[in-house]
Amino acid sequence: MEEFRSTEILDKEIQEDARRKAERLIKRAETDGQVLLDENQAKIEKTAAEKKALYAKKLESYKTDLAAALPLEKERFLVSFEDSAVNTAIDNYIASLNEAKKIELLAKFSQGFKSALAGKNFSVLYHGFSETAIKDLIKKEFADSKVSKYEQISETVARDTNICNGMLIETDDRFIRCRITITELISSLLDSSRFELANTLFDGRLTQ
Repeated sequence: MEEFRSTEILDKEIQEDARRKAERLIKRAETDGQVLLDENQAKIEKTAAEKKALYAKKLESYKTDLAAALPLEKERFLVSFEDSAVNTAIDNYIASLNEAKKIELLAKFSQGFKSALAGKNFSVLYHGFSETAIKDLIKKEFADSKVSKYEQISETVARDTNICNGMLIETDDRFIRCRITITELISSLLDSSRFELANTLFDGRLTQ
């Protein structure tokens, strides 16, 4: 009986000692855990602050770049818009003309080739006009030259050779070739008077 009590007391002491040790371990774990949480929270806050500063800097840089780029983009847009509008206006104007008016334009444009073709013998490939209209133009503008051949070309050939709505004059010795077309006329006009055309079309509002 005495032995049993001694064993029971020993068991209680062991359990009590184990409980105290467990409480100390739990308390230490809680303390260590809080320390880790505090350290991690500090790291999280530090990292968040660094990231916030980094992205704020990137945002500011983007705003600066955007502010610098906007005037250039605006200028490019206006130039593109003006070019498109001018080209459309010219195309619409040309489309509204009858053959006689278009021949008048070609006649004026061909005057720039007179000196090169003066007294030459040449052939004429043409597209988009009647043979009569082309012959009348040649006789009027190149009266001192002799034409060896007139040839009307197809739409496909005209596109491939860039002779749409006009003519190609080639001397018989093949030393001189002159492309006299509505497209070449428009290109020349745009090269020399693009600003004036845009300014006239928009009444000066977009080019200021």
